[in-house]
Amino acid sequence: MPRSERGYIAFIPAVNGTWIIRRKRFSADAEMRHEDLIEGLMLGPNPDLPAVIADRWGLRPAWGKVYRRVRYNVLLESLASGHVFSIMLDRCTERAGLVDPLHQVEVEYVRTRTLRPVDLGLLRNEYEQLVAFTREFLASHGVASLEDHWSKLSWLRPAAGMQPT
Repeated sequence: MPRSERGYIAFIPAVNGTWIIRRKRFSADAEMRHEDLIEGLMLGPNPDLPAVIADRWGLRPAWGKVYRRVRYNVLLESLASGHVFSIMLDRCTERAGLVDPLHQVEVEYVRTRTLRPVDLGLLRNEYEQLVAFTREFLASHGVASLEDHWSKLSWLRPAAGMQPT
């Protein structure tokens, strides 16, 4: 598989009976990762997920693990720039309990809503301010943390008998 296509595909059941597919492409855990979201898919209550992947992308998954995710999402929009960011608080548990739960606070750029050209310097500055705020918030509440770019794929690899990336 080309490096540009590596990553993972996650299937998320929605409350209205449809499915969301999140496809993240990256060759290594890093700050910047390309993500596609496909929403509103009718796959039924118990779909054959490897078949969906094969039909949609012509790919055969190397392996698949199921995990449960509880997420709280806070969206923030800059009135000055129109940049929309998210702070996501995640707790993920692997179904078989083979790996420790993953607790994450993710700061993410979502999109920009403006008619003007995007100022990438301002976007980076606002993102860094939000990261600093989040870091200080956690510290002020006595939450020990480690900053990294670890993906859920790397977290799940030990459950499949594989090394994290």
